[in-house]
Amino acid sequence: MKTERILINSSGGNNSSQACTKLKKNKVEITNETWVTTESADRVIRIVSIFIDGILLFAFFTLLGFILKFAGLNVEELKILFEPWILILILNVIYLFVHADFLIKQSQTVGKKLLLISMVTTGNKPAGFIRGYLLRIVPFSLIIFFLPWGFLILALDILFILLPAKRALHDYIAGTKVVKDINNHNSKYK
Repeated sequence: MKTERILINSSGGNNSSQACTKLKKNKVEITNETWVTTESADRVIRIVSIFIDGILLFAFFTLLGFILKFAGLNVEELKILFEPWILILILNVIYLFVHADFLIKQSQTVGKKLLLISMVTTGNKPAGFIRGYLLRIVPFSLIIFFLPWGFLILALDILFILLPAKRALHDYIAGTKVVKDINNHNSKYK
């Protein structure tokens, strides 16, 4: 299969406005030896990565509940954790605790890292923290908890992955896409 490589100058040098140079097909080269394919990630893999990240979030939230219970809080005091603003804050702090390092350094979450996919901008640059978290996660966490039909929007968000572009609604908002990752040394995409 013929591929196209796109060179991205991530050093911010004089040619940063001309950072993308097409070389072959379906790959991105970042100057620090990081390679990412521009081929969209498989829909099932994307949904499984969302599921893995959700399980991690639930596990850490449950662990927090056990720690607070062990610290002596009673059931009535623990109910405050389920107030929308507090729940959003706690879940986002947990999300950052679990995923921040991967988001900042590799434009991935734990689920994406495990399944060899990563986030890039529509211009094939690493998505980074702002697009990977602030524009993809925060708006939907607010929608889910504050709109009565928020979970329908979340379902619609995930269903967008089934469209030909394989981009979720949050990808369109953040200007990102999820692609196969070939940075991992064990990756089958190299």
